Amino acid sequence: MLRALHILMIGFLAASASAEELDVVIAGGTQDAVAEAETASKAGKQVLLLAPRAYLGEDCAGNLSCLEKGVVPLEAKRSLDRRLLAAGVRYVTGAYVVGVSAGRVVYAAKDGMKEVSTRSFINRTMPLPMNARRFARIIVSGTPPSAEGLTVEQLQGDYTTVVTNRVQEDGDGSVRIVKGKAWKCSFSLPFAVTDVWTRTRAEMYARDVTWTPDLLDGADELICLDSECVSSRDAVPSPLPCDFDVAVAGGGVAGAPASIASARRGARTVVCEFLHQLGGMGTAGGIGQYWQGRVQGFTSEYDSAVRALGCAVHAVGKREAWRRMCRDSGATVLFGALVCGTECVGGKIHALKVATDYGLLEIRVTAAVDATGNADVAAASGAETVFVEPGPLSVQGAGLAPRPLGVGFVNSDFGYVDDSSSEDRSRFAICGRLGAPAVWDVSSLVGARDRRRIVGDVIVTAEDIAAGCGFPDTVVQCRSNFDSHGPTFSDLGLLSGPSGKRFYDGAVPYRAMLPRGVHGVIVAGLGMSAARDAIPVLRMQPDVQNAGYAAGVAAAMAVTHGGDFRKVDVKVLQRELVRCGNIVWNDNVCHVISLDADRLKMAIERLVPDYREVAIVLAGRDRALPLLREAFASAMEPGAKLVYAHVLGVLGCADGADVLADWIEGRLAVKEPDFKGRWAYARRFPYRDSVLIALGRTRSSRARELLTRGAERLSASTPFFRFRAICWALESCGDERSAEILREVSKRPGVTGHAKVGAAACRPLCGYTPKRHSMTDEEISALKELDLATVVYRLSGNSALLKPWLRDGRKVFSDYAKSVLKKGRQVCR
Repeated sequence: MLRALHILMIGFLAASASAEELDVVIAGGTQDAVAEAETASKAGKQVLLLAPRAYLGEDCAGNLSCLEKGVVPLEAKRSLDRRLLAAGVRYVTGAYVVGVSAGRVVYAAKDGMKEVSTRSFINRTMPLPMNARRFARIIVSGTPPSAEGLTVEQLQGDYTTVVTNRVQEDGDGSVRIVKGKAWKCSFSLPFAVTDVWTRTRAEMYARDVTWTPDLLDGADELICLDSECVSSRDAVPSPLPCDFDVAVAGGGVAGAPASIASARRGARTVVCEFLHQLGGMGTAGGIGQYWQGRVQGFTSEYDSAVRALGCAVHAVGKREAWRRMCRDSGATVLFGALVCGTECVGGKIHALKVATDYGLLEIRVTAAVDATGNADVAAASGAETVFVEPGPLSVQGAGLAPRPLGVGFVNSDFGYVDDSSSEDRSRFAICGRLGAPAVWDVSSLVGARDRRRIVGDVIVTAEDIAAGCGFPDTVVQCRSNFDSHGPTFSDLGLLSGPSGKRFYDGAVPYRAMLPRGVHGVIVAGLGMSAARDAIPVLRMQPDVQNAGYAAGVAAAMAVTHGGDFRKVDVKVLQRELVRCGNIVWNDNVCHVISLDADRLKMAIERLVPDYREVAIVLAGRDRALPLLREAFASAMEPGAKLVYAHVLGVLGCADGADVLADWIEGRLAVKEPDFKGRWAYARRFPYRDSVLIALGRTRSSRARELLTRGAERLSASTPFFRFRAICWALESCGDERSAEILREVSKRPGVTGHAKVGAAACRPLCGYTPKRHSMTDEEISALKELDLATVVYRLSGNSALLKPWLRDGRKVFSDYAKSVLKKGRQVCR
């Protein structure tokens, strides 16, 4: 059946809607919207459906009314996915229609405002409460909630589940059984719902009165019981502008603490969250367990608040703690609020555009915190950003976590996604829902480990972290191993030490949170200014929470300077962070390593035998190179010669080319160091493959000869790292004759043909294999083919092997192919 479904998916990932005339545009992800789309498609119409939630079925899965029919949320969502895909309907989730006129439809998504042409527009969004007071919320809990004025009705179904607390921050690993039942809880509000603000107040009230410590899950959406007090969206005017001191875009791991910190310091603060819960990846994303990071300062305070709730399910307690802490701080929370643009004057942000069910909201602000995880606010304001860096494609894997009822931690990793693209994010989520096992639900948040990042006033690199470089303006302390879900990119990944179990202390400077050329915004979380290989150390939840808190404090301080974050006194900010424990002050916190000749000589001496201080050498590579050449020339022991030749080769120096070639050919009797390659966190290339890359960068005649022989042996069965190493090395050599050899390799069975066009890019995917550390066979095949196609193009100008990838439905791959062609034949390494 799934194969037949793939065939019927044709058209889902067609060209952008803005480039075509559509027959029908349908707003809403409801059951009625899906039925309308099916009918129109079967009549031969070109249909685009725009669903405001992260999934289809807000009127059945979103409000949990599907339980009244004995259907769990995932099956309700997946059923609607399958119906649209089988009908050939293209659809995008996380898209709000904000304007309709004269055959044009304007919709807002996380990547901005978009416009499409259509002959017909149909509104099938959920009716909006207008002056309504009576509502219901469905929850699943071991005991019914109890509150004044609350009426509770037990629904059908037994949801007994085993809950295991698998988290180091809260406990003992105890196992608990919760005899879950579904409860429909009806209540009357002490106020009327008239707009987005009062609706959010209603949602907060509903969560207050339906809370129980053994809550297993609760509905995102409320059910309006005042049937006479609902209105179609067409009849609702757009909300009026509103003013705040600080607006926080995103209420996730960084955004929730940012709003708490800002509000605590007296700033009028609003946090805009697209989902209907706070906490991001730590709650809705399924990663309710810390991996690494520094549990100190605000993170310790938050963890204590979670423990105090005594929840059966830790992740449920985490999202409830965020809600209560935001409310108690005085911050205003907006659920179902998608930040989709900004207004800037002279490079300074003055307002955020926020899409809601009640229309497009303009929030005028003095200072903004970009906690979207994708630098969405900064990018919309014109800031320079980076996602896929120049050079070979090296992106960390992403996933969509299945959610068994009562389980708060499920890791997942099965593909690549551009999380800043609404269409690619929608495609990836569909893949995850279709491929998930038969469980209660799936995450409503794509788990992307790599995101779009700003180019800030300073860029944190992997070498900075490994070398222990501090910054005078450090505002966040981080700790982790290089938890990279995918092959690394930096030279450190070619030369770092043998252990993947080593942990590093990283520092985030204040300047890395400020986008160059844009004012009035600070960026917290995965959108910060850091190199790809630095992110695995900086992205641990405890540290991101503390980064968000630091950003919130800075935002409140910036208000007194008209929103100019660069006028904030960093020393005062640091003292505040020391006071609350976010920074544990010592001599190394702000220590900047001096890379003078004596320090570099010491680092070079310590390279032998295990590359111990190679990060220092890389950090000061220009001054280190002549010293390294001297060390190589004077070294007598073969092992030392090989180490120095290896580092010199990575730096592009040919002094040790013959030593490297002799070792590859077995003429140099030096035992291969125990570098674990793909199994190690700190590096990805096995030692021999790393030496091949270093040899290629020497551009020597022996390198070209040896690598040519290696290229002639490439096939689909060649291990990924050997295949990539030879391709990279040949590109560095720059010999056009190698392109012909690689073109012959491309004709061998299984080497090419891995681009996924149209429906093939939207197929069931799910799972996580920790031992393989994120790379699926599909990803390996794609990366190998792209490496080969890129090198052929750069060496010869022949783009035939790249062209199929321009139409690949997976945006990471298609954008990479486009960037290679745009950059031209310039060799990146």
